[in-house]
Amino acid sequence: MGNCSKVTKPQNHPRYWGIILWLGAFLFYAATTARDIQPADSGEFQLVAAKWGIAHPPGYPLYTIIGALWVRLMPFGNITFRANVLSAALAATALVLVAEAARTWGKVWGLRTRAAQVGGLAAALLLGSAATFWAQATIANIRMPTLLFTAWGFLALARYRQSPTTAPLLELALALGLGVGHHPSLIFVAIGWASYLLLIDPRLAVQPRRWWKAVPVAALAWLLPQFYLPARSLMKNVALSPGNLATWQGFWDHVLARGFGGDMFAFATAEDLALRTPLLPTLFRLQFPTVLLWLIGASWLWLLWKHTKLGLALFISWGIHTFISITYRAPQTIEYLMPAYVPMALSFGLGTMRFAQSALRRPPNATRGTQLVRLAFCALIIVLLIRFPLHVADFASLAADTSVRTRTAPLLDAAPPDALILADWRWSTPLWLLQQVEGMRPDVEVTYVNPERETYEDDWRARAETAGERPLLTTHNYDWDGWTFAPVGGGFRLYQRPLTYMPSELGLIPLEANLGTIHILGYRWTNLQRDQFPGGTLGSDLRPGRQVELHLAWQASGLQDPPPSFTARLWDAEGELLAQADRSLGSDTAPGEVRFTRLTLLIPIDHCSDVVYPTVGVYTVQDGVFQDMGAISLPEGAMLCSFPRLPTRNFWPGIVLYQGPLLRGIDYDYDANTGQTIAYVHWCGPGRGITLSSREHRAFVHSLKPGQCETVRLSVPAGQRPRLTVHRQDGTTAKLLSLPLPMPQAGDHYVPFSDEVVLTHIRTAQRGGHVVLDLEWRIGRAIVDDYAVSARLWDTNGEWIGMHDIQPGLGALPTLKWVVHNSTILDSHPFTLTTIPPGKVSLTVYERFRMTPLLSPNGELTTFTLP
Repeated sequence: MGNCSKVTKPQNHPRYWGIILWLGAFLFYAATTARDIQPADSGEFQLVAAKWGIAHPPGYPLYTIIGALWVRLMPFGNITFRANVLSAALAATALVLVAEAARTWGKVWGLRTRAAQVGGLAAALLLGSAATFWAQATIANIRMPTLLFTAWGFLALARYRQSPTTAPLLELALALGLGVGHHPSLIFVAIGWASYLLLIDPRLAVQPRRWWKAVPVAALAWLLPQFYLPARSLMKNVALSPGNLATWQGFWDHVLARGFGGDMFAFATAEDLALRTPLLPTLFRLQFPTVLLWLIGASWLWLLWKHTKLGLALFISWGIHTFISITYRAPQTIEYLMPAYVPMALSFGLGTMRFAQSALRRPPNATRGTQLVRLAFCALIIVLLIRFPLHVADFASLAADTSVRTRTAPLLDAAPPDALILADWRWSTPLWLLQQVEGMRPDVEVTYVNPERETYEDDWRARAETAGERPLLTTHNYDWDGWTFAPVGGGFRLYQRPLTYMPSELGLIPLEANLGTIHILGYRWTNLQRDQFPGGTLGSDLRPGRQVELHLAWQASGLQDPPPSFTARLWDAEGELLAQADRSLGSDTAPGEVRFTRLTLLIPIDHCSDVVYPTVGVYTVQDGVFQDMGAISLPEGAMLCSFPRLPTRNFWPGIVLYQGPLLRGIDYDYDANTGQTIAYVHWCGPGRGITLSSREHRAFVHSLKPGQCETVRLSVPAGQRPRLTVHRQDGTTAKLLSLPLPMPQAGDHYVPFSDEVVLTHIRTAQRGGHVVLDLEWRIGRAIVDDYAVSARLWDTNGEWIGMHDIQPGLGALPTLKWVVHNSTILDSHPFTLTTIPPGKVSLTVYERFRMTPLLSPNGELTTFTLP
């Protein structure tokens, strides 16, 4: 126990202690900083920093100025990487300010220096390891400056509590003016600051001689950066400039973000709050494990008891900002909530500080109670420290991700001269980056399609119809009469129907095959989840649990009656079917017309083959009679036998004796329609290959090296405790050492969608005058695509109740924010309340732009019977 205090002993010199903390945090975040161009707002901030541009309202002039200087002074890396690294520097600074604020309050309370420093470090570690904080520390964004000003304001309050003079008030005024000028939402946190000042110094409000100097400081701190907007707006060719910021009306509309005014308190009704408030535990659990949330709550209660004024002020800042965030209409709720994490971290650090005061002291005769306190303190520090290595793999994969470039660069490459590309915000900014920063295809016009009409599709159709004879490309996929959508990169080239030739600019691999009334002209394989296969042929990135797309160009050689269908299949080296996808081609294609079809195939999570053989066939079905129109083989591909590490809901450790592998857990999926239960058994290395058996059903676990994992599926008897038999590769029986396996239950669910997410729970409840379908997802890996969930609900009589189609968490938890493996997400879908209870639900998960499905083992549509 005595060594614990030595391990955790920080520097006694605050200046050096802060420098060490800053350097450690900066290097850690810089090592996981995104290396390439980014989409949406992050891409916008990369662009405005590179081109001295003007960002969307409220303009963020201070961030733009600092970012533009930073990317020009930083001596290494490309300009987009430099813009991302700025966030790492800002994040490290914010953590130092949080730690210093906690340490200063500890000094005010008379705590020992070591205890105060440990408490400050605990606050910094808690905040710095939060998933959203870390994610924003690695990409260009304006959240990090907001966090920095939030932390600075609390530090100024701590310094005022230490020395109630004019200097801390001026510091607070500077943080407030710069912070509100950067993002007006900081004013809600500042309500807590004002509360604290009045609580500790009630006469301050009626003594203007003590604070009048702070007023012009705050005003000038707000005003001076704003001059950038009208001054830059008067210049020519300014990136993203609206062009009217030199006018009184235009300036204030932009700075006050009046265009977003309707989003404030958009979900503040009692009915909306009943639906959105249950999301708060998920939002906070994504940042902090449940045990740490309990410790934060306990620390807050202790503060309210022992230091009521500070505890109340922290709670006011947290509560007001949380309410504003949860009622704001935007898909970035989890990011808007970030300033609320600061008072949580401070409360935790202050509570830890008091804990450390007892744990680090050295009484002459340590009692058993003192030893237990020290042991608990050591455990707490270890929990805080291991959170960083646990998240490294997720953020390292995000740092290396190039899918944004993979989706956008081919779209520019394939665009003819003077083409028009219609793009939503997510893809507009990286397209502009490629054009204006990297000089790629400046002859092409990229237009952002702003939502204006009743439906977003109407906006796209209106823009497309005004393109005239210009070549037209889009980042969205729609089914429009009179248009053919040909897939190109992450978007589509639009052609007026009927198209009667195969466009060479699409880059498909030529193929000549006649199957019934279908003439196949070309094909291409792609995997836009991570990488594009070189040349459009299957490459080694094909791996278990991943999806691939097959793009086919075909021509009708006759009437499509009965309607034909494509079937694409992947076969392993033994001739066993790995994956299959079917797509009806309809009957509206005239003879001689060229059309394009995409088929998505899912590789099983537990099956691998060194060689993969793809085939494409055509068939028809008429009056229940299947007619095979023939099939062709495509060039073979290779597979990388790297199995996904799926999340484990039921951790159940065990080991196969003598040769491994290690049992990590077991989950069950119960199908009420068939009464069948599938066991998902999770293994990790090191260990040699084994065969699992449950009655007549078998599953093979491959040899696994240390750190490698595999999940296998096995049918087990419903309602009975599984009895698995284990055999080694030589056929001998092996012993699985573990507790008796858990009993499968009728309501168990475990459904992987690709290797990205797993559905683990389904339930219904009544909230806010609705019947609410609550889905529980677990994150399989850091996600780089924006998925929506479409839920279709029927009652127990088979009558249609309705459909709810939206990004997860009522739009507040988009999958782009699902960055930490094995985190749990609550996804609620409200429906009209009926007298007959719901009986069945069908789910589809799809990418919101290209409409690509995220497949489960059941295909595009997964249906469940509700209990």
